Amino acid sequence: MAPPFLAYQGVLTKNLTLLTEAYNQCYSYRQVLYNSKYGLWEHVLLGDWQDAGVWGTGNAWAAAGMTRVLATIQHSVYTSQCTAQMTNLTNWINEILTNAFSHASSANLLPNYYSYTTFTDTASSALLAATALRMALLGRGLAANTAKALLIRDAVNAKVGGDGWLQGAVDPLNWTNQTSQSPESEAFVLLLQAAYRDYEMTL
Repeated sequence: MAPPFLAYQGVLTKNLTLLTEAYNQCYSYRQVLYNSKYGLWEHVLLGDWQDAGVWGTGNAWAAAGMTRVLATIQHSVYTSQCTAQMTNLTNWINEILTNAFSHASSANLLPNYYSYTTFTDTASSALLAATALRMALLGRGLAANTAKALLIRDAVNAKVGGDGWLQGAVDPLNWTNQTSQSPESEAFVLLLQAAYRDYEMTL
């Protein structure tokens, strides 16, 4: 969650070292968490406790955060000095999106955990779809991922109840349970709708 802040602060203060540190942290996270079997990231390693599962929301945060770093670099004065970093970020983000979307259910929702059988999760589905649309807007997305994101958006929207709460979302405080009232999932839905609004304007 820190890299987007570091990237923006680096651009704001004209500090290329700080901007590069944002990229370096993304690189280091992937070095530790990448699971080659799934092409996705494990949840928590190297701390006082671990969750080696491939968690949907963890991957959504990773992809969304790296997209924010990528966008900050791409819209800065440092693009020519960070071409390799932008290429790597693009590849890592699309890697997550492509591999996550390959596990979509017939209802176009994504699993809560990819590494074992679990329920589908509307929260991570929303954030990953939003990320795919943002990548399209940056001109760095893959057409197949954009198309899938639009289907996922429809599926997520269908799960918003009359009271505004997204149904079928993982409990952000208990990752193996679902909840009918997740503030985090509400934020993800807004990010998805904002991304779709901006994407629709390009059509």
